[in-house]
Amino acid sequence: MCAHLLRPPCVLDHFAGYYLNHSESGIPADKLAAFLMQWALEYFKCGKYYRERIYYTDAQLEQWLKKSGIEGVGLNCLYPFLVRTRKWYFFLNYELLLYFAVQAIVRIENVENYSKITADIACEESKLLVFLDKADPKRFRKEILSLEIHCFLNKLNLDSSEEVVLSFIKYFNPDFSLTWLKRSNSFETAIESSGDVFVEELIRFMGIRFEVIGLEDFFYKDCYREDDPVKYKKYRQGYRNLYNRLLLVFGLMDENGKLLESTDEEFHLNLYQFAKDLENYQALKEVGMEEYILGIYREIQSKLDEYMVVN
Repeated sequence: MCAHLLRPPCVLDHFAGYYLNHSESGIPADKLAAFLMQWALEYFKCGKYYRERIYYTDAQLEQWLKKSGIEGVGLNCLYPFLVRTRKWYFFLNYELLLYFAVQAIVRIENVENYSKITADIACEESKLLVFLDKADPKRFRKEILSLEIHCFLNKLNLDSSEEVVLSFIKYFNPDFSLTWLKRSNSFETAIESSGDVFVEELIRFMGIRFEVIGLEDFFYKDCYREDDPVKYKKYRQGYRNLYNRLLLVFGLMDENGKLLESTDEEFHLNLYQFAKDLENYQALKEVGMEEYILGIYREIQSKLDEYMVVN
């Protein structure tokens, strides 16, 4: 097993290689490794909330071993990869579990299956991307990172800065709920849904600080952060216009600028539908959203070029 690992030597490689090749059970290392890889992959494929409650009994593990062609050796053959409490077996630690799952994924020859399983798991466990990149960087960056990010970039409209921003927002398509807080003259916001979580994870994998959920901060002036004091003052001043636009859209202000009765009602806002109106877009621009998204767009292009140079 150790000689066939698809990554440079590291602590996990040495640990796995040593105990697979020095098992007292007499099971061939490759056969035991195949069992552990399949077991770990199934663990991640079963879903996040189910995984939190996964433990295995003696009978269940014996059945799994039998299906893998391993019989008559006892469950001690799984030590130290799996350890037991009084009644249950579980992996020694989470990183080792993730390690074996990744070793299973990199052996998937079909590109479509390789990409799909990666996307399904990474949307709940982003560490998978780091492990995959270390296991087989050339394949991961070519068949997943480059392919997915280029697909995303190709869907952006580059005719103008405004079109880049609008198409960026449309791609992720976030929905927000907003509640008007009349006493503080501000909105309380929460994200309800967004689009392609996998691309979002890949963007963060490249070291870019971006979360779709972070766009909600632009609707709440007290959450606004800007290190440049000049920009901070400039964009803080833009909230009056943005709030007036939102109040009009939600029917909380009449055309004369008079606020109507306060309400605790939550209002639902699709960011793209709101932003594609020229006046609304200008209001978002005045609080810094355009500059922020254009900065993320440029950083994605730059980082992708760096990551495609694989040593």
